[in-house]
Amino acid sequence: LWNRFVSSKAHVWSAGAKRAVLPVFENHIIPALGEALVRELRPVHLQALMADMAKTLSHSTCHKYRTYAKRALDLALEEGVIATNPAAKLSIPQTKAP
Repeated sequence: LWNRFVSSKAHVWSAGAKRAVLPVFENHIIPALGEALVRELRPVHLQALMADMAKTLSHSTCHKYRTYAKRALDLALEEGVIATNPAAKLSIPQTKAP
């Protein structure tokens, strides 16, 4: 899913957007969730990822990551792979960095 999402959006993203988005997936989302089946993801899995990222990343970076994960899972929703988006109501925990 993650790679399909990036592939489906890469043609509309600017070069700067690609430089911003691709590392999010490559360094954080795919290593943490890439092996999981999308239909098995639950909000608790994604909230745990957010909590882990909040230990070292800023609030704005965590917000971006949440947005990208939600948009990727929206693709799975549109494709009928999942019935609801488990990232729809994710909260950003208190972050260590401002």
